Amino acid sequence: MINRWNTAFAALTVRNYQLLFRGTFVIHIGFAMQQVAMGWLILDLSGSPFFLGLNTFCFAVPMVIVSPFGGVIADRLSRIRVLIVSQSTLFVFSVVLAVLIHLKLATVWHLMAASLLMGSIMAFNVPARQALVPILVGRELVANAVAMHSMGLNTSRIIGPALAGFLINAVGAAGCFLLQALGYLWSIGNVMAIKIGPHKPAEQRGSQLQALIEGLRYCRRTGPVFTALIIATISSVFVMPIYMTLLPAYARDTLGQDASGLGLLMSAASVGALMGSVGLAMAGRLPARGLIVLGAVIAAGVLLVAASTIRTMAPAMLVLGGLTACFSIVMILNQSIIQETVPNELLGRVMSVYLVTWGVMPIGAIPLAAVADSFGTPAAFVIGGSISVVLALTMLVVRSDVRQI
Repeated sequence: MINRWNTAFAALTVRNYQLLFRGTFVIHIGFAMQQVAMGWLILDLSGSPFFLGLNTFCFAVPMVIVSPFGGVIADRLSRIRVLIVSQSTLFVFSVVLAVLIHLKLATVWHLMAASLLMGSIMAFNVPARQALVPILVGRELVANAVAMHSMGLNTSRIIGPALAGFLINAVGAAGCFLLQALGYLWSIGNVMAIKIGPHKPAEQRGSQLQALIEGLRYCRRTGPVFTALIIATISSVFVMPIYMTLLPAYARDTLGQDASGLGLLMSAASVGALMGSVGLAMAGRLPARGLIVLGAVIAAGVLLVAASTIRTMAPAMLVLGGLTACFSIVMILNQSIIQETVPNELLGRVMSVYLVTWGVMPIGAIPLAAVADSFGTPAAFVIGGSISVVLALTMLVVRSDVRQI
């Protein structure tokens, strides 16, 4: 058992990865707080679940449009420098938003604009951060580093929502964004302390557009990478919008909860995701990863349909915990497959395409939010869950390389 725990935390024995992990962990707590505060403010100002979906669209659409070029930047410039500049910009945005909310000047459209700007900056930040990991830990620890990242992410989703619920009730939503800004400062300090040899950027042949096309062609012709990207897209469009976008409406309208209840619901869901990531970290490298990923997508869809029938907190927390455990498995294994397969000179661009699979979430979020607005959140849960199951089963039939990953 001790050896399994040592294996689970192997990547944290690397000093440079420790620094990246510490900074990222605090940023994730701030982002989890932002989700709760933003969702509750939008519901309070608009009274409509549809605007929750629209806000998700505003945050995610830059990932589709901007992140591929963010990947080119991550391959051509210092990834450390990209992180420092992007996080400094996010710090400024968070402070401005906190001031607007505190002065009661913020409107729904201010929040939409803030989400659009922050999503644009994250489109540069995330590919650089993810492409930096193999440089810090080496290819042999990539899978463990991805699992550790997921453990930190899901732990932050336990802490952040509960903290946000407390702050909203105690001092108002502005406190959430101010604390998030301080988190960006902490992360910048940790990133600046990372010491690595000179990063050799990708050879700058041709324009940025040509470099982008080279990365896209690699994704299309490399079977394991292409399959992982398709599976990630299915989860992002039909599973992720449910607990990333519609939980405030589900908590308020279906379960009858206030902001504190929403925070507890999100924290409980994150416990399940944490359990999934800890389990994968302790298990080490698994065989038949493609089949495991598809099985997790199918299970998540079934749990979404089950959640649509629940009207009380305790069983809702259990089902959402199972759902997020499944999504954690999908995210970790998909990202590990990509980071282990792709050469360093292309990794920034390929990770930016992986980020696009998150950015397409509005394709599901907007229609599902409209369904929730018209027919209630349980109807949206049934539709999202059913479609994800059908598509995962289709992938099992039409993509033979799933069994080879």
